Amino acid sequence: MRLATITTAQGPRLHVRGRSGYIDVADGTGDPRMSELAYVLAAGEPAMSAIHRLEGRDGREAAPADFAAAVPAPPRILCLGLNYSEHALEGGRAVPTWPDAFVRSADSVLGPYDDLVKPALTSRFDYEAELGIVIGRGGRYIRAEDALDAIAGFVVLNDASCRDWQRAATQWTAGKNFVGSMPIGPEVVTTDEVDVSDLAISSTLNGTVMQSARTSQMLVSVPAAVEFFSSFTHLAPGDVIATGTPGGVGFARTPPVWMEPGDLIEVTVEKVGTIRNRIVAEQGAPADWRWRPADKPVTGFGPGGRSRPPTGGHPIPPTQHGGDYEAHDVQTRGPGRERPQILAGPADPAPAAGPVPGGGHGGPRHGARPRARRLRQQRQQRFRHGSQLGQPQLGGQADRRRRRPVQRPGRRARADLSGVLLWRDQRHQRRRRRARPHADVQERRHPG
Repeated sequence: MRLATITTAQGPRLHVRGRSGYIDVADGTGDPRMSELAYVLAAGEPAMSAIHRLEGRDGREAAPADFAAAVPAPPRILCLGLNYSEHALEGGRAVPTWPDAFVRSADSVLGPYDDLVKPALTSRFDYEAELGIVIGRGGRYIRAEDALDAIAGFVVLNDASCRDWQRAATQWTAGKNFVGSMPIGPEVVTTDEVDVSDLAISSTLNGTVMQSARTSQMLVSVPAAVEFFSSFTHLAPGDVIATGTPGGVGFARTPPVWMEPGDLIEVTVEKVGTIRNRIVAEQGAPADWRWRPADKPVTGFGPGGRSRPPTGGHPIPPTQHGGDYEAHDVQTRGPGRERPQILAGPADPAPAAGPVPGGGHGGPRHGARPRARRLRQQRQQRFRHGSQLGQPQLGGQADRRRRRPVQRPGRRARADLSGVLLWRDQRHQRRRRRARPHADVQERRHPG
């Protein structure tokens, strides 16, 4: 079956594609509750069977502008990131060995043919063609082999992203949740209608193909995605799972390609459908809004605006907020997914070539080790008190050689200067007794 939510004089209502056109499900079944997809998914198989009997009827045609979001108010939108190896590599990342997941809110959903508003707070509005999974029965701990029983159907979606917001922080939530930024539709195609294991998926911007791949290239397949998310949450009827986008997105191109007002973006999944959206500019956004990662960084979170950085630190460099997007992306999330490095700011001198004080060669992974240096200083300070008592000051390699025997199990001497001297005296006495056992006894009997 193919289910669509179509706007009528009575509001958005669930329809099923019939022999021709679309049939109003509530009118066809006589049950007004069947006008909403959420009720049908919660009712399960009895409701689906009643709708299936309507497919042989003739209905009315619907214009593209009449289509509402195929899933109007999903409880949650669970998303997979970097689910195609090509997309991971084009962003300078290694192919992940564990699923990257994030969540979208329900108000980010948009109709399949509605105008897609470019937020006024972003200058890097990107497209992502994806296959969506609509959960039916749902549940917890759903094994991959049982995943299709928990799925109601599939949709096409565009996970439109504000890249500057996405990369301004370590979490993707802000860049992925602007209002009305995910067109979804045009229909919910049930599992008995289509096999999504190997379908073509593509995006087209102004007539130019930008992405082209097949769903068989997913790192986490559709059944595995259901199994993964059900590991930690109870999948509910109406939940949507976005399965990730293939390579070819705008930010990875040279030069980058962003969606601008007037552009037409189309996303197609073979046998599921095509969604088509015209990009328009946001109206009414305040011009003095301070949260704009593509402009100047916000270093203070108070209502008064920017505040000075903590003592001893520097403001976040402008390059981390879009001044050099591709360089920042590769450096902070490079092929080895190393720990992100803070790029040099205007006040930071360039590191000198060759060895640096503290050992190693230039770079954050080869410089002096702060913890080892701190422990060495504490150890030297522990023995430095001996000089205040007129005793020789210890430190360096000699210090370590003398401390090592004290650390052996069973030694009663403490690991300080007095302990070292006590142990040396005890060792001397033992050696003396071994060399002259009888003389030692005589000395103890006749100390004079």
